Amino acid sequence: MTGRDSSVSEIYGPEERFRLRRRLRLRDNCHTRRVVDLGCRFAAGNPDEPVARLNRECYLTVRAFLANIADKILKRRQQLGLRDVDVAKQSGIGIDAYWDIEHHAGEIFSTDISDIKKISEVLGLDVIRLLEVQCEFCSSKISYAPDYRLPRNELIRKRRIERGLTTEKLGEEVGFFEIEIVRLENEPERIESWRLEFVQSLSESLGIPLPILLGVKCSQCGH
Repeated sequence: MTGRDSSVSEIYGPEERFRLRRRLRLRDNCHTRRVVDLGCRFAAGNPDEPVARLNRECYLTVRAFLANIADKILKRRQQLGLRDVDVAKQSGIGIDAYWDIEHHAGEIFSTDISDIKKISEVLGLDVIRLLEVQCEFCSSKISYAPDYRLPRNELIRKRRIERGLTTEKLGEEVGFFEIEIVRLENEPERIESWRLEFVQSLSESLGIPLPILLGVKCSQCGH
């Protein structure tokens, strides 16, 4: 490894990535780690560029990804000729919460998935495309397992047991107390009140595709 490669590795190690998330005001979860890694891979893949420029490119890559989601919502609302108060009212959420989603990059990941789906429905947006989630069924990375047809709470319990996780351990991995995992497994619609960031962490911990946990289907393959 060259001195330059070593420098890039150190600059974009765990500590720098953590600082980048802090700079972007992002919570630490599987999705924000993924988009930060995306920016860091861009920077590390261009070792001949000055370090200062790489750092800025990394920052801009991540920021643009998050801002793009908010921009999609804003532009779609404007395209439909709706006011922000109209969308908020039809979605059943407060205007302040909706305004934050449109104007703060990354705010969507702190939003309950039920609210994301309501906003998408009002605006006629596809949830999977809005969040830029890759459909693993379309890409043939995985097959559509029969247990994906189970109610989400039953699927979560089944996968947790298969992975040898206790409700307490799963709670620790996702960021909740054990009691919330118990409720999640006992109440069919409990997951709808979870923020997107936590549902993504749950998806990562249990190996369940995100669209399945969101309760949405891909418009291309139907899964």
